[in-house]
Amino acid sequence: MLILAILSVLVGGNFSNFVGFGVLVLAIWSVLVCLFYLQYIENQSFAIKKTCSYKIFCKDILTKKRILDEK
Repeated sequence: MLILAILSVLVGGNFSNFVGFGVLVLAIWSVLVCLFYLQYIENQSFAIKKTCSYKIFCKDILTKKRILDEK
């Protein structure tokens, strides 16, 4: 980014336009990273809930099977 700023000044471009463009790109990048991170957290929590409910369900079945085996 520093190289682009130097090139912008050397070519005769306005440095404030470059800074504004950099801020815009940074803002868009931050929003995208935030959205992907939130999606990742949602997927992880869903996977954890699914795994836990599966374990509880299996434990319930095994407990019932053990009770039936004891009879």
